[in-house]
Amino acid sequence: MKYFILWLVLATLASCQNGIDKKTVIGVQPYGSFPKSKTEFIAKTIDSFYGVKTIMLPEKKLYVAAFVTIKSPRYRADSIIHIQKRA
Repeated sequence: MKYFILWLVLATLASCQNGIDKKTVIGVQPYGSFPKSKTEFIAKTIDSFYGVKTIMLPEKKLYVAAFVTIKSPRYRADSIIHIQKRA
């Protein structure tokens, strides 16, 4: 689960590498009990690789509505994104 969030952030950024300019600000959103040290590492890595400002957003609880037990118990990334768009 914790590696899924890291993968999601990095995959999203890798897919739009050509569209990032120096004015872009990336917010790293930790969920649940994701370790602060790993969140800071992700933010520093994004900053150094892409050369953009990264900020750490306050920790949020995972959305209960995004949890499913189909196949295996997990949180669905697409559900988390849809919920965030509504907020």
